Amino acid sequence: MSLREKQAIARRHQMLNAAEMLIRQDGTTEFSMRTLANVSEVSTATPYNFFGSKEGLLFALLSRSLKSFIDEGLVRSSEDPIAYAVDTANNAATILLRDPVFLRPLYQVMLGLTDPFHHPKFLKEAFFYYRAALEPANESKLFKSEQEKDALACSLMAHFMGVLDLWVHEDIDGEWFRAQLLYGFIHQLWPFAKGKSLKILQDRNEEVSKTLSKRRYRPSFFG
Repeated sequence: MSLREKQAIARRHQMLNAAEMLIRQDGTTEFSMRTLANVSEVSTATPYNFFGSKEGLLFALLSRSLKSFIDEGLVRSSEDPIAYAVDTANNAATILLRDPVFLRPLYQVMLGLTDPFHHPKFLKEAFFYYRAALEPANESKLFKSEQEKDALACSLMAHFMGVLDLWVHEDIDGEWFRAQLLYGFIHQLWPFAKGKSLKILQDRNEEVSKTLSKRRYRPSFFG
């Protein structure tokens, strides 16, 4: 790698770090590109040269966050393939709830923008998480085909995105967020569970249902 390439990578990280700092500082993504350039100590044109637009910058920040998200969230925690898939939902909740100041406003961007280039690209990257979560079950021949596995992965992602939207807009609290994520994963995986896997799901469903039944965790729109 040439010195120029190394300098470009360092400058890119410098601007992404500055964007993260600004989000943490103000709790929003409403900073201007001029402010970002000033904080990054680069010219006003440099962020546009690297990212094309503010949307491009924010999606680059999302992608960077997703990489560490995947590395931690997909750590194998159970030999049972169905339990592992549920664990990936719990891991994701833990990661998000650990850093709401930064991740809430950042994921509002992903949920709120329909950028024709960056949004589909990010969703493709994110879909890897759900496919990987189901791979042990696929290796155990719990699905009839790759198409069935992918359909379930897409359904799990849709469920996750829906609950995530409620959390990032503070319509639900952290306990309800985690419990609702797990509830959805458990019930979508239920038809594929047998024997030990089914018993694990039954036990986890009972535990999650207790949380969801507690009135203090219920969101305001329940009435």
